[in-house]
Amino acid sequence: MKIHSTLIVMMVCLSACTNDPPPLSDWQGRWWGPEGTYLDIAGGPEQFQLTIASLDGPVDYIGVAQGDQILFDLNDESATIYATDGEGTGMKWLVDNEHCLKVEPGDGYCRDE
Repeated sequence: MKIHSTLIVMMVCLSACTNDPPPLSDWQGRWWGPEGTYLDIAGGPEQFQLTIASLDGPVDYIGVAQGDQILFDLNDESATIYATDGEGTGMKWLVDNEHCLKVEPGDGYCRDE
């Protein structure tokens, strides 16, 4: 009986303790970057309206869901938004955050969940 209950506890932890990214629907809303930059995500589930505000101002894009990522064209090149943590953004200003999205190297956004 002891082995059986230990196995059940291990199975429950394995299913609940994964680090799977949140569903794309959880990404809707505003994500903050450094110095007032931000990423807004709206729409879904297949197509998303994206606004990326850099220091030069906001620019709108259309993104398409693909698995656990959003794909879109950024400056005539393919770009991907995916879930990570602050360290994964590669930005020292965001390193202590847990819930972040990364667009490209040096372009990350986070928020409290």
